[in-house]
Amino acid sequence: MKGARLNRFGYKIIYLLLFVASVSLFGLSFRVNPGKIEGHYSGKSFYLPEITISNTSDIISEIEITLTPLGQSLTGGPIPEARNKTYCINEYIEINPKKGIILEPGEIYKITPYVKLPNDYNFAGGYAMINVESMPYSNNAENGQTSIITTGMIGVIVIVNLDNPEIYAFDMINTSLENEGNNGFTISATVLNKGNTLNKFGGNVEIYDKEGNKITSLMLKSKRILPENAVNLLADWNPKNRLQGKYDVKYIVGSPESGNIEITQPFLFDNNQTIKINKE
Repeated sequence: MKGARLNRFGYKIIYLLLFVASVSLFGLSFRVNPGKIEGHYSGKSFYLPEITISNTSDIISEIEITLTPLGQSLTGGPIPEARNKTYCINEYIEINPKKGIILEPGEIYKITPYVKLPNDYNFAGGYAMINVESMPYSNNAENGQTSIITTGMIGVIVIVNLDNPEIYAFDMINTSLENEGNNGFTISATVLNKGNTLNKFGGNVEIYDKEGNKITSLMLKSKRILPENAVNLLADWNPKNRLQGKYDVKYIVGSPESGNIEITQPFLFDNNQTIKINKE
């Protein structure tokens, strides 16, 4: 994700948001370790593991830390959410200070996030993103000057497993079969995690011709899905022969904890182009 915004001093920032452990661009270089925190915790209050921020560039850097809800894209990758969700705990993580952290070249700064959940938080998991932003330190803004600078941001994923009852539930909210050219197809089942904890979903698809003969069985690549998030489970299909006529695609997805859902969707193939047929 990339873009531009005005920071609190009023000067323009060109920034990159990355989910990696280090950033190096336009003379700005810094590292954050670890890139993901995941573990089991008891009680309502606890410390997360220490996070180390290293200025690996040759310039003085200013660090700012923000907390956002953790979500997922349809591909399963982590994204910072614009709004809070039920199971996000970003509002309950304490880090001080968050602003005005100045690092000399080669200097290391360490933070230990503290989680303080409300007494009525009874979910099996909690999720957040700790965003570490680094920018070249400048006093131009303090002097009323406007500058264009580059800043990088690294998102630290936080996954907290708690001693609360787990609820496992999901829905298959969409299916598709798309032609990718050269007689290749991408098959997708979109899974929405309706439970209260992170869960791993997988499955397979079976394809039948108009006579009811199974012509192939393919595995959908499994993905871990956060509560309240939907992710596509994918499979690639490269049939030897060009397809013509009606075929039934049976999607079977689920997890050991939540069981399976089966949906059979008919598709009409016309010179390898697919049309989803409404089920009778």
